[in-house]
Amino acid sequence: MINLHSYMSKYNMYYKYNAILIHVFGFMIISLKPLLAEDSFYKRRAEGWHWYQDRNIQQMQNEENKKQSEHQSHQSLTPTQLLKLYQKEIERRLHLAIFFPTLENVKAYQELQKDLMERGQLFADRWMQSIYLNPSLDFTSSYPINQIGRHTYIDEENKLKYTKLKALSKSYGFFFFFKGDCPYCHTFAPIVKRFAAKYGWVVKAVSLDRGTLKEYPKPLLDNGIAERLSITHVPALIAVNPKTQQILPISYGISSEDEMEAHIMTLIGKS
Repeated sequence: MINLHSYMSKYNMYYKYNAILIHVFGFMIISLKPLLAEDSFYKRRAEGWHWYQDRNIQQMQNEENKKQSEHQSHQSLTPTQLLKLYQKEIERRLHLAIFFPTLENVKAYQELQKDLMERGQLFADRWMQSIYLNPSLDFTSSYPINQIGRHTYIDEENKLKYTKLKALSKSYGFFFFFKGDCPYCHTFAPIVKRFAAKYGWVVKAVSLDRGTLKEYPKPLLDNGIAERLSITHVPALIAVNPKTQQILPISYGISSEDEMEAHIMTLIGKS
């Protein structure tokens, strides 16, 4: 049985994880532009050319020296510090454009946003180049995503799962708690029986009300074990290792064979 649900969960998790990495690390390689050193339009609205005033050579030279000084100070900052300043400047320009949506303010925000997108794209390109040059870092080499590779991967996974679950039958068995008047128990019983037959697991059916099931016409009667295992709802399927006394819940309520396989592999098979 091909468990596409389990495979696609890994597939989606990988691409979500990869998208988050590209988004986050894309920020961390950026360097701060001299734009961060500029005052906002509104802080300078009463100066210079905004009021058709002449700007003398000395004033322009002072401002240029100030920019150079601040740019040099930025070069001594760590990438983390640069990132924080960059994010702060993006927020400042965005907030300014929202509350004072002049063409100048909107354009200033768009320019920095464009710069951010370009840096993110560059990082994404470098990410993929690194993957291609370093196969050991390629997730798809172990979990292929193309059509041919995916079916091969699923087939191999199912073979390994079958072997593991078959081997576990030598150490574990099931207690299947039910009631004769429980419709969910009647629905779940054939699923439990098919699973047990497929992997060779022993099932001890335990009736809590002296009722029976078609699949288990001669169940054990509850001798207090349900209370010891804190069974309050049925159907309940419990895996038990008689040697180690390990007790693990596999299902409360109805579960599919795929879900039972996943629960057992998670609780027992990975150990």
